[in-house]
Amino acid sequence: MEHGKDEVTSYAESLEQEVAQRARELHQLARTDGLTKLLNQRSFYEELHRELSRSQRMEESLSLIYFDLDGFKAVNDQQGHRRGDEILLTTADIVRSVIREEDIAVRYGGDEFCIILPHSVSDSAQRVAQRLVEAAKPKLAETGVTISIGIAVKGSKMVIDANTLVKKADEAMYRSKEKTGYSINITELDDALKSP
Repeated sequence: MEHGKDEVTSYAESLEQEVAQRARELHQLARTDGLTKLLNQRSFYEELHRELSRSQRMEESLSLIYFDLDGFKAVNDQQGHRRGDEILLTTADIVRSVIREEDIAVRYGGDEFCIILPHSVSDSAQRVAQRLVEAAKPKLAETGVTISIGIAVKGSKMVIDANTLVKKADEAMYRSKEKTGYSINITELDDALKSP
């Protein structure tokens, strides 16, 4: 009888552990992009809100890199979605190779990616963007795809909301598209742009 109780107790404990493990896995799946395993857009906004709050409380700078793949749609249309997926996976690997452990990499959607750079000023954001370009050039060379990068930098004393920061980084990215090939455009936000 005692042996049977031990077996039931052991089974119940292993079942609890399995349920807890499955819950962790489901939580992770809900937070990440299925293809690239980078964070997804919903998780991006959660992380960005948290990092903006922290940076404002600690009076630290924060930078947001927003980039997309120029020429990606043509490759996807002409060579197929499998080739497009390979390029997206390569891009995700490139991103992982150039960021710090504390940086937050995201597949924003389609061929758009973001990197949140906590306590990062303009110079350090520029260096990350340059590393991104240098790593991407040889790996994407034969695809015909290039990268346009926009950076928005929130100053240490500035209060700004997530949507405004994303909008400014997106605008900077579109300005970089006016140039050909790999390009980087930075917007440094100052107190004149404070959110109410």
